[in-house]
Amino acid sequence: MVDSVTGYIVGNNGAILKTTDGGGAPSSIPSFPEVIPETFSLYQNYPNPFNPSTKIKFDLPQNGSSNIPVKIIIFDILGRKLETLLDENLTAGVHEINWNASHHAAGVYFYMLLTDGIKETKKMILIK
Repeated sequence: MVDSVTGYIVGNNGAILKTTDGGGAPSSIPSFPEVIPETFSLYQNYPNPFNPSTKIKFDLPQNGSSNIPVKIIIFDILGRKLETLLDENLTAGVHEINWNASHHAAGVYFYMLLTDGIKETKKMILIK
């Protein structure tokens, strides 16, 4: 609160709400436009180690077409493919997907992202 009647609060997806009557009826302030990444990035899953679910975040840059084919594949420590977590066309931008590993044993796993001629793999640890 800035004073007894004016205050701000941040909500989901960058929404900023403002009140000028002490909290009665908030008014929206437009959020920033979505930023299109300039380069491809695959981030470390979070949390890591995890139990039983984790988030995998990645950036897709503009490539000239409106849809980019993306696959995320999960492998075990021996390199055996366990499941394809994602296999679809996505638009450029920041993306995040969840993996629920409750039906898998504790251990080391790998996730591979394949897109637009890029292949990147990262390690994650499931604890129980």
